[in-house]
Amino acid sequence: MSDQFFSDRPTVELLKRLTPGSLKQELPKAVRLWVLLRCLYGDLKDKYILSDPFTYPDWRDNFFTTNHPKGEIKPPVHDPNCPCVLTMAYWLFDSETGLLEEEWRQSLEQHDSVPQNLNKLLQQRLFARTPKTLVSDLKRLVKLGWLRYKQNQYFRVAILPYPTLSSTYNRNSDDEFNFFNNIDIAATAENFSKPIGGNQRFFIYLDYVPHPETQDKIEELQEQLQQIWNEIPIPCVLFDYRSTRLAKLNKSVQCVVYPVCIYYVGRTIYLVAWGRNPIGQVNWYNYRLDKIQGKLISLTWTDKRIPEKLIQRYHENHLFTPDYVEKELDEALGFDFYETASLMLLRFEGDYHQRYIKGTFRHKTFKQVSYQEAVHLIQQQAQSPEEEKLLEIVRSRPPQDAYYTLCYRENDPNVKQRLGAWRDHVEVLYPWKMRQYFAEYIHRLWQLYK
Repeated sequence: MSDQFFSDRPTVELLKRLTPGSLKQELPKAVRLWVLLRCLYGDLKDKYILSDPFTYPDWRDNFFTTNHPKGEIKPPVHDPNCPCVLTMAYWLFDSETGLLEEEWRQSLEQHDSVPQNLNKLLQQRLFARTPKTLVSDLKRLVKLGWLRYKQNQYFRVAILPYPTLSSTYNRNSDDEFNFFNNIDIAATAENFSKPIGGNQRFFIYLDYVPHPETQDKIEELQEQLQQIWNEIPIPCVLFDYRSTRLAKLNKSVQCVVYPVCIYYVGRTIYLVAWGRNPIGQVNWYNYRLDKIQGKLISLTWTDKRIPEKLIQRYHENHLFTPDYVEKELDEALGFDFYETASLMLLRFEGDYHQRYIKGTFRHKTFKQVSYQEAVHLIQQQAQSPEEEKLLEIVRSRPPQDAYYTLCYRENDPNVKQRLGAWRDHVEVLYPWKMRQYFAEYIHRLWQLYK
């Protein structure tokens, strides 16, 4: 059991570190997690005496009154002495915290984290939640390192996982940020991971498109994957998948794959896996976690549902690893690394290039070439009659413009989004089919807005 003491107040900075998503959407969850930390390590642990280790029923019976409902529904008001009747405002602004509501609200406004229904949220019963939600709160503390989970039991940690006003920072950070694919960002995250003068000064803002209601499901899938990747040998998994690209089918497709790794790309989290994908091929595919239906089902390597090609790779000890995925991502721009790699020629308007492109890193294959090299590439790669058209276009462009080559993955939507974000500052010269795609896209926009 930990002998460290947690006494941090529920500042906006602390609540943001506890919540899995936007504080505007997850404020009640963040406050519940803060209360749980007070019960586990802080001023409430003598009031709610809990053994170590403990299960969810142990915590429930210890925290709520004996007549608290044990069913799967949201508990009604049943006992004025039960903690489930207490509002969020009570937990935040009671005499023990010394937190002034007006100052706390001002802090929310400064951080642009004010939910539209804040007054209503403050008056809601904070712990009047279903058992599933409360269990997900405990799982969140496990993910953050405040608890350990083993054999259906929760254990307090000996060292608090990140610096608080009441704990000493004690963490081995040698490998802590190696999941960043950019070494400079990893270094920045490591250098600024500690608060400076009691304030966190470095933040990474990431758009995240899955609906907050799917967050519990996504966390359960991630927990399953953690367990699967700890098994020897790592098994294949079976699941139903509602493909975004095959949405017109309006049905789920059963997939059997070998899970390799997960990535945050394009505002959501993907499982990268090799096996029978949604279009019926035995190949790579990037699966959005929020589109996986239900749980992952582990399969033994003797299961006949596993594709023969996958079984063969297993027997040959030639299963794919995350290193393979990283290598392929370096080969060409685009997260769909299993798509064909092709060459692209781009032209940037001169002034824009000087201000925003020159001296920046976009991809390992993104390289500036001279005007003469651009002409030579068109002569080598383009087919007639596109070659003459492209040469005529290049000759008509201002001499101060800049030209770049880039390897990209065909049919990858992220590549098109990246090019589209540069708007009229960039021109796709080659390949012709990509140039035509943007010409038609711009024409459709013009028809829409004219």
